[in-house]
Amino acid sequence: MRLDRYLANQGIGTRKEVKKLIRQGQIMVNGVIQWKEDCKIDEETAVVSCNGEILHYQRYIYILMNKEPGFVCANQDSLHPTVFDCLPPAYQRCSTVGRLDKDTSGLLLITNDGVLAHRLLSPVHHVEKGYEAVLRIPIDQKQTELLQKEMDLGDFITMPAKVKVLDENRIHLYICEGKFHQVKRMLQAVGNEVIRLNRFSFGPLQLDDDLPQGEWRLLTNDEIALLKEVANR
Repeated sequence: MRLDRYLANQGIGTRKEVKKLIRQGQIMVNGVIQWKEDCKIDEETAVVSCNGEILHYQRYIYILMNKEPGFVCANQDSLHPTVFDCLPPAYQRCSTVGRLDKDTSGLLLITNDGVLAHRLLSPVHHVEKGYEAVLRIPIDQKQTELLQKEMDLGDFITMPAKVKVLDENRIHLYICEGKFHQVKRMLQAVGNEVIRLNRFSFGPLQLDDDLPQGEWRLLTNDEIALLKEVANR
């Protein structure tokens, strides 16, 4: 891998910024100052340091974001701000694991690990996602029972959902799929309407109480291991 790309991928800065660091002699490779930005290195074994601080190579990036309403799940959008506007340049090569609607908030996974993302989204692996929905009208027992059965939404049939009624206008809904507007369409199909939606869980991960909307953090090694475990069931 080219040295400038390696540094950019590690979040040191943009390609332009890391080239400047190299030209200033601030980058060492295996204990030797490297002046060439196109120097090829073995990213798995090379010891690279920036201003004396050793960088630990990370091939895959795993991000947990608390998405706020108004942002779309796209790398670029000419009309709306995107979740990637909240991330450093080094993470722009990643993708969201599924999507949350523009007006939906909550837990969003972002990664460049395409294999894991595919497995987490596949209904075959039954990775459960939890949503808190605020409803237009009070939910009744009949609506709750219908949600917990297969539902024909026209273009697909849902798997039975799990429902926990918090109060008459607020529920927790757990589903293993993630089709376009699925939660909203399910509630609409039983005669109700979602007026606010927040995803609070994705498989073994729960949204942090101390992570404000619009903020993000990298997953821990334990969290990554848990995600891989549920994705390989």
